[in-house]
Amino acid sequence: MGHSFSMRRAVGIEDVNARASAAQTDAMIRIADRALRAGAAGVSLGLDYAPGSGLAEIDAMAAIAAEYGRCLPVHTRLFTQNDLYSLYEMLAAAKRSGGRLLLSHFVYQYSGFGTLRPALDVVDAARAKGMDVWMDSGMYTDWATYAGTATFDEQTIKDNSLRFGDMVAATGKYTGTRLNRELYELLRHKYPDESIICYSGEPYEIYEALQKPYAMMSTDAGAYAPGEGHPQIAGSYPRFLRKMVREKRLLGLEEAVYKCTLLPAQTYHIPGKGVLEPGYDADLVLFDRDAVRDNAKMPDKGEPDAPPDGIPYVMVNGVFAVDDGVFQNTRSGSVIRY
Repeated sequence: MGHSFSMRRAVGIEDVNARASAAQTDAMIRIADRALRAGAAGVSLGLDYAPGSGLAEIDAMAAIAAEYGRCLPVHTRLFTQNDLYSLYEMLAAAKRSGGRLLLSHFVYQYSGFGTLRPALDVVDAARAKGMDVWMDSGMYTDWATYAGTATFDEQTIKDNSLRFGDMVAATGKYTGTRLNRELYELLRHKYPDESIICYSGEPYEIYEALQKPYAMMSTDAGAYAPGEGHPQIAGSYPRFLRKMVREKRLLGLEEAVYKCTLLPAQTYHIPGKGVLEPGYDADLVLFDRDAVRDNAKMPDKGEPDAPPDGIPYVMVNGVFAVDDGVFQNTRSGSVIRY
């Protein structure tokens, strides 16, 4: 159940910078409680998108997730990319709740300004003290989100020394176009639901994060129209296997597969997933370890949704979703309820 868009809007908070009242926080607790009783996997926070969220609000969401033994995935808030306040904030909330914290797309949150290694040290220290903390991360440091969100507020851009020339439109009529001030203003005010990619970070930080034993793979991607979007939606997992296993040899094949399958299943306590055992769901990916390769590119450099090489078959619940490299448009998956 999403907090920072869904629940805040449901209780009447329209201003992303507004603090929830005690009555509104109580109403959000009731919404989360209904969702968790109905089978939601957890409560997710997108604090970067609702910077007005206060500590009482965050603590309430952490507490209700912990009460049900569910996960709390968090896109931490952004002040600047060279501070760790957002990380300390969430670790403190998780400590107070005693629940499980998942720090989402970690490299996007803490890369590019020399903060990744200190951030990993902080997480290591928290886990050493017994905290139930995990993280997911992807294979790109160049992040994307909607043009109209608080992430692209002009003050945030200034505070983080970001430049319009390091941004590219990822969706809509301007896909593949580098931004300048004029295009930035146009997207912000006329096309706020279009996505922008911001080039930042250092590639080595990806590898440092994903070598951690508590780190699992993720994409941080949603649905895009054909020919649009961030290459992570098509390229993340084949890129992970190509770079970290085959080329750089930073992970063994078994550990890499574990980070894509069983580790997330265990983190969310998802039954029937993550291993090949009798009685488990027949979700299978057959790939050629020597040929698997991502072909997706940034939208100003190529096709962001180009399919990968070396993955001829994908099976979901025993039905081929990809057969001989061709997507079948089958819908054999099912909603997972707790």
